[in-house]
Amino acid sequence: MGGAGAQPEGQGAEEASPGEAWRAMAALEEQLARETDFSEDISVRQASTMLRHMLTTAAHDSNPALMQMAQTMVPDLKKIWGFEPTRDHLKGLLAMKAGSSASS
Repeated sequence: MGGAGAQPEGQGAEEASPGEAWRAMAALEEQLARETDFSEDISVRQASTMLRHMLTTAAHDSNPALMQMAQTMVPDLKKIWGFEPTRDHLKGLLAMKAGSSASS
């Protein structure tokens, strides 16, 4: 067995059906969309911003400790991260937002 942080991206993630993974992805996208929804309370928008930053850092840097913390905070993230198409979708979503923030 390898040392800490030696697991491949999907390994150790919760087994979920593709349908469960996509439902979890939709719920996470809804949560992240609250970041720019001005009908939401400021604390909700800030929490969504912090979640997006944490997920972006964890996904971009392949940071296992941060990803584990994120999965503790958002249990459905295990379903998303354990299914390659939803994991790739999440990475793309986060990269797209990061790119649009950098060009603003």
